[in-house]
Amino acid sequence: MSYLKLAKRIMNDELSSEELVKNLETPNVIVLQQVILKLIQHNIKSDFICRKLIEYSNFMDRKFKILGPCKLGHLAIYSLKELGYTKEYKQIYTNLGKEDLHLVDLIDKSIKTI
Repeated sequence: MSYLKLAKRIMNDELSSEELVKNLETPNVIVLQQVILKLIQHNIKSDFICRKLIEYSNFMDRKFKILGPCKLGHLAIYSLKELGYTKEYKQIYTNLGKEDLHLVDLIDKSIKTI
């Protein structure tokens, strides 16, 4: 299955919770973005998810762009907060530069207005 088809299946809620978690290892930014958004939407949590979000919080390179200046790393940091991994979120968030702080906050504001 192509990554585009997989992303569409995720957006249409066609995957189980277990399949969503498994796809956190998919090497495609769009798929990862959709998986993370669904994890938040369905409030799915696990130690594995927390570890993957921490790993993805470092994905700040241009090749990890998801929308405008926001990268997968910004979404992962926001997701830690939304899923209740407060300690991990605070450790990462407080060490961000001004621009990255702004982008995490922008994602926070943007998603909450949807």
